[in-house]
Amino acid sequence: MPMNAPPEFNRAMENYSAARTTQEKIRWLEEALRWLPKHKGTENMRKQLMRRLAELRRQLLKEKSQKRGGGRSFLVPKMGYQATVWGFANSGKSYILSVLSGTEIKSTPVPLETDKPTPVMVESRGGKIQLVELPSYFEGFKGSKFESMVFASIRASDHLILVVDLTYDPEYQISTLTEILRENDIYPNEKRPPVKVEKQHSGGIRFVGEDLLEGDREEFMEVLQMFGIHNAVVVPYGRITPGDLFRALDEGAKFIPTLLLGNKSGFEEDFLKIQGFPKLLFRGKETADELFSAMNLIRVYTKPPRGEVSRTAVVLPKGSTPEDLAEELFGRRKVNQVRLWKDGRFRNVPKDYVLRDGDVIELR
Repeated sequence: MPMNAPPEFNRAMENYSAARTTQEKIRWLEEALRWLPKHKGTENMRKQLMRRLAELRRQLLKEKSQKRGGGRSFLVPKMGYQATVWGFANSGKSYILSVLSGTEIKSTPVPLETDKPTPVMVESRGGKIQLVELPSYFEGFKGSKFESMVFASIRASDHLILVVDLTYDPEYQISTLTEILRENDIYPNEKRPPVKVEKQHSGGIRFVGEDLLEGDREEFMEVLQMFGIHNAVVVPYGRITPGDLFRALDEGAKFIPTLLLGNKSGFEEDFLKIQGFPKLLFRGKETADELFSAMNLIRVYTKPPRGEVSRTAVVLPKGSTPEDLAEELFGRRKVNQVRLWKDGRFRNVPKDYVLRDGDVIELR
């Protein structure tokens, strides 16, 4: 080991040696490089680790290209806003969806009873969302017939709900599920890294805001070359690592809003302490209203010109605009005029107006 290497570097290299998957190896090698001191005595070590990291990232791209696209025939056609529901076997997913939808979903103590995605509709104050129960996670899930089906369904959905069985360790359940999701390029409750890559016809690679790059410039160049980018302007609008750039360029990466839904009782306190996710405790039928709020959803009612206000609302994420509404309704974002109705009167609002829960909108 290089002279003056901190214990964090040594631990990262030990974890790297013990890692079994490509994703895990990349994670620990990135960690080791962060702790490796930068001086002349470590130059060769750093170059060797960076070359190995580049090889692993190329290997990961190849693995992902081979795995993607499975399970497409099992996808449930979307009916409005769709959330997939996943968790460990016997966590109570079927029971929860039965209660929320008022639709009986057969449930028994037999693990893995759900062998294909099962949809239901859940209504709250005029708005409906589609919840799709997925086959459960279990020991041996990796490589099973359910794996591609589950991940293809999550990729195609708008939201992910992870059901947590509160009769035992919630942290273990969440860490297990999120780890396998990340290994499959699905990032629960994360946003796409803050970087924009504008491809050019010539001029090589130019970084705008290089002070926001956390890592060696050579590592960032390696990532760009992996994706066949040799001429581009790279604009980070927040601090990024080479790994962040990799995820931002990976078109198959899925960054999905995620809610933790605690079911049963016992470890509620531990569940509520989990960081990084919105959380909700299942309380029966009344949870339907809480679900919309916890998932940051709004209900927008539409009104055609000289027509009546719709009884059913369009469900959209908070922060949506009339253009998002138009895309949901008509499959296009072009809007000429937007009217916001209230108490029988309207006022014109801009196309980038941020919609609110309960708004009545007329698109022209």
